[in-house]
Amino acid sequence: MAGYDTDDASISSAGSYSSASSFLSWSSSHLGDDSSSSSSASSSPSSSAKCRLERKFRRLLHARRPRRSSAARAKKELRPLCWSGVPDRYRAESWRVLLNYVPADPARRAASLRRKRAEYNRAAERCYGSPIGAAYSHSRPIEEDEGASSLTAEVDAEVLRQVRKDVPRTVPDLALFREPRMQSRLERALYVWSHRNPAAGYVQGMNDLAVPFFIAFLKGYHHQRQSEDDADGKDSEEEECLDEDGAAGALDSRAPRRALEDVPDAVLDDVEADVYWCLSRLLSGMQDHYTHAQPGIIRMIRHLEDVLTAIDPDLSDHFQRTGVEVLHFAFRWMNCLLVRELPLNCVLRLFDSYLSEEDAAGRDELHVYVCAAMLVRYSSRLRSMEHDDLLEGLTQPSTSGEDEGSGLPLGEITCSDVEVMLGQAHVWRTTFGGSRARIECARLEQKRGGRVRARAQEKENKPNAPSCSLDQAAEESHATEGGDGIVDRALSALNGVGVGMGDADFLYY
Repeated sequence: MAGYDTDDASISSAGSYSSASSFLSWSSSHLGDDSSSSSSASSSPSSSAKCRLERKFRRLLHARRPRRSSAARAKKELRPLCWSGVPDRYRAESWRVLLNYVPADPARRAASLRRKRAEYNRAAERCYGSPIGAAYSHSRPIEEDEGASSLTAEVDAEVLRQVRKDVPRTVPDLALFREPRMQSRLERALYVWSHRNPAAGYVQGMNDLAVPFFIAFLKGYHHQRQSEDDADGKDSEEEECLDEDGAAGALDSRAPRRALEDVPDAVLDDVEADVYWCLSRLLSGMQDHYTHAQPGIIRMIRHLEDVLTAIDPDLSDHFQRTGVEVLHFAFRWMNCLLVRELPLNCVLRLFDSYLSEEDAAGRDELHVYVCAAMLVRYSSRLRSMEHDDLLEGLTQPSTSGEDEGSGLPLGEITCSDVEVMLGQAHVWRTTFGGSRARIECARLEQKRGGRVRARAQEKENKPNAPSCSLDQAAEESHATEGGDGIVDRALSALNGVGVGMGDADFLYY
């Protein structure tokens, strides 16, 4: 069953249909319904297509595997399926499997969950000093721990101060994260992670990365509870495949406080533990994003600059002309994976694809191309802005979906738009193949094309000068570049044909 395993005694007796319906209704109205994102072929897939997709997820996630090799094959099949979007009811379970938090074999999954949650419980009690389930009252005082060195105690105290500053700032527009019960669990998970990973420690932005996991696991729990309560009245497989609006019922106006009050502490404790472990798996591949000088983020920003120069040289030139560096606005995009910029239902859809990547390098590369696709989406608008408006538009986007001032209206982006950007990112990644040489070739080709057009225009503007076609200008440009031309030399270097090492070096340095 999707969501939280009913073998856990603390969960099987908790929850009700009303609590599940209220949370799903609230999340649909405040986060947006992303049920359409479960199919990349169409923005509004038919009910039968949804049923077929859910049957695939149910088979891969719940079918008993007699051998470990079978479970490994199922996980291998799960990755491309999740890359194209995961239905709400299977997202929590799929993410846990993709991140290797739980085994792919469902027979071993419940025991693994209980063991890992108990391990986190012990670690939180030891590091944070308060039991799981405590109310958010800053129960761990900022003071030196007995038996700890003064330096260690000072570092821990500073980390806790920073975490407590950032927790109230986390998605402030979402009332769910203004609830004390949610804030206490977010604070504890971040502090425990920092305590157990002192080399990286806590860095601003980690709090944002925890948000999609909290949302996905809470929605997974409520989908499970509703499925259990509906099981007696819905026997056919077709009825079980109702879309998210049908499952949640009509949208209501219940406040998130009441919806969250219906969730027992035992469930929130398990959600917190799952968020901690999944966030740990995500951050384990991003350690160089948070060490001194954050070289991982700088590397991604430089990659974005190269890609943008190749795919949209006009926008890249406009940034240079206006004095706007990609670093000025893209640092937060790389640090928070667009959690602060996009609507949360779109973030969940992005994470479906990010977590489906085989490794952290693939996830970073895909994210760079997604950011490039987002810039290209608003290229014409950005090229009409000057320095101040550019910085405001890129660093202070409108998240309400309305066109406010010069801020980019990123709030208008839907899951269907995200799928278009993911598709474009995949095409570019396949084209360039992660090779700096291929990106440089594309950039040089664009640069050469610009020179050719400029040469033709220059000849056209000269009085009494013979007309010059683009082909003639290209021949002249080819000749002035010295024989083979710089683009041909780049292609030769890429293919390793007829070029010495000295000729190939210019591609990388």
